[in-house]
Amino acid sequence: MPCEKIGGGRFSYEYDGRVFAPSTDSFLLASFAKPRRGDAVADLGAGAGLLSLLLAARDISLRF
Repeated sequence: MPCEKIGGGRFSYEYDGRVFAPSTDSFLLASFAKPRRGDAVADLGAGAGLLSLLLAARDISLRF
């Protein structure tokens, strides 16, 4: 199973090649999102949760 290390290696994202392989879209959306420290965020209907993991890697104070 492929594994991507993100967040300076604090998190890993494992996926099988059949569904929801990471794409540029997830990484772009995570870079555009600008939650404030301590905000609550939701990743609804956005695939396999990579967006939440990318945001958590950027700011551990976020609530999910």
